[in-house]
Amino acid sequence: MSLTDKISGRVKKAAGDLLGDEDLHRQGSQEEHKSEAKESLAQEEAQLERQREQVDRKAEEVSALEGDTSAAHLAEANSREELEEQARALDIEGRSTMTKEELAQAIQAAR
Repeated sequence: MSLTDKISGRVKKAAGDLLGDEDLHRQGSQEEHKSEAKESLAQEEAQLERQREQVDRKAEEVSALEGDTSAAHLAEANSREELEEQARALDIEGRSTMTKEELAQAIQAAR
């Protein structure tokens, strides 16, 4: 845990100063630095995770919007009769001989 490293580092630095032990002081400084690096890493990882979540939400939004307008979604969301009605309203020629998928594509192209 970074707080433990920070406290341990400060204690070692103080002990090194009191005892005149440069190695102990250096170890304390390294532990403090390690603690700060761990804290920084944790903050950056949390920020990265938030950004990933935002990207995922945007990707889902784009996917949903694309799905709502695609011919495949149109064919999936409507019956053949509903598609034929829409094609009739758009005055699409040859609609009576088209497959459901063809109707959806023609409707999408006409919009």
